[in-house]
Amino acid sequence: MTARAIDEAIPGPCNATSHGERNRLMNMPTHAVAWPTLIPEEPIQEGPLAVYPLLRAGAPPAEPTYLLLEEALEAKLVEVTEIDQAGHVPTIALINNGVLPVLVVQGQELVGAKQNRTLNVTILAAPGRTEIPVTCVERGRWGYNAARFDSGNFEHYRLRRMKAEMVNASVKRNLSKKARYSVDQMAVWEEVDLESARHDVSPATSALNEVYSSPRVAAKLRDFDKLKKLPEGTVGVAIAMGGELVAAEFLETPEAFAALWPNMLKGYGLSSIYADEKAAPERTHAQMFLTLPSSAEASVDEPVGLGQDVRWEGPEFLAGALAHEERLLHGTMFTRRPDKEAR
Repeated sequence: MTARAIDEAIPGPCNATSHGERNRLMNMPTHAVAWPTLIPEEPIQEGPLAVYPLLRAGAPPAEPTYLLLEEALEAKLVEVTEIDQAGHVPTIALINNGVLPVLVVQGQELVGAKQNRTLNVTILAAPGRTEIPVTCVERGRWGYNAARFDSGNFEHYRLRRMKAEMVNASVKRNLSKKARYSVDQMAVWEEVDLESARHDVSPATSALNEVYSSPRVAAKLRDFDKLKKLPEGTVGVAIAMGGELVAAEFLETPEAFAALWPNMLKGYGLSSIYADEKAAPERTHAQMFLTLPSSAEASVDEPVGLGQDVRWEGPEFLAGALAHEERLLHGTMFTRRPDKEAR
């Protein structure tokens, strides 16, 4: 997103009437939920990809009262499985055997079981069983290669942005929680096939994770390794590709972000490999970019799991976050302006 586009996008809330009506229907307050104040550092650039480390303004949050999925899996406190032996493509089950909720993040890949899936939306899963809306990213397999799922990479940026638009449209259309966070599965398969073709990879089961593990792609992704190490206190990043600001993402704490950033970086890196190598916008442009959601009215819905699903949108951007007990645990923003990526 260019500086001029950011300036044009800031004035006025978007869809205030429809959002206000949804908030009344859901009987959920919006006054306690606001897009956070995030302070960008100077960009760090490698080739066409630039990241602006984000620091949180104000006092640090209290200690988290939840675990990341990776922590819970390592401690053997959760199992992620098909919903039953037969399985159901758009839904899987997370069984939380611990006492703390578990945070699973939009775009995370879960590998194994009958086919690999990715999360449609960020979820805070309470102890017990939670059924999670997902998307298949391995269209050529429907049979067990493992009894359970394990955590994998993140979706590439293009797919995450596309699914965010689909989920946002689904939230507007559906008041039933079961259907609220759905996506177009055929469109996702087509995007996975396109991404495979962009990198000249032909996975045996059309699996997205095989694109990442291709030796040639893995070598290109290692070019971005210097972007893994970010300043102490970083809770998120703004992303520029080909000289355009295209996304921002944050977690509640520096520790949570540091744990997930290496796999998130792979997803942003995959989409930027063939983008134009142009200088990143100045830090002041990133500052303006990060204020865009604050100009829009929040739409609040009941999530899958605990908390509140909060969304902001305007003609040039789409943002969303999961809030719990007046704390934003994870949030993303994607531009709606056509970017300059190689297609």
